[in-house]
Amino acid sequence: LPSTKGLIPVLSNLAVREDTRGKGVGSELCKRCEDAAKEWGFMEILLLVEEQNMAARKLYQKLGYQEMFTQSQDTVRPARAESGDGLKTEPVSIVAMAKSMQ
Repeated sequence: LPSTKGLIPVLSNLAVREDTRGKGVGSELCKRCEDAAKEWGFMEILLLVEEQNMAARKLYQKLGYQEMFTQSQDTVRPARAESGDGLKTEPVSIVAMAKSMQ
């Protein structure tokens, strides 16, 4: 995070099962996280989303999140079964998005 941000809650690892997408579950999860952050006295919340995850970015924009910056970072993914490894690390482009809750 930029050093100017200070302490800020981060909505992390939000996932909705594929067969329940489009039914408001993601929106409700975000709202509950935002409500908890407000109860703790915060007026802003941050999240990170992979740049190519357009469905999630569209949802977050609809909910009032604004893109702050994009950066590359390593992420861990399942490796192919034939490689013999369980996990692999690869670089991905991440978009930081924030929402003011004032």
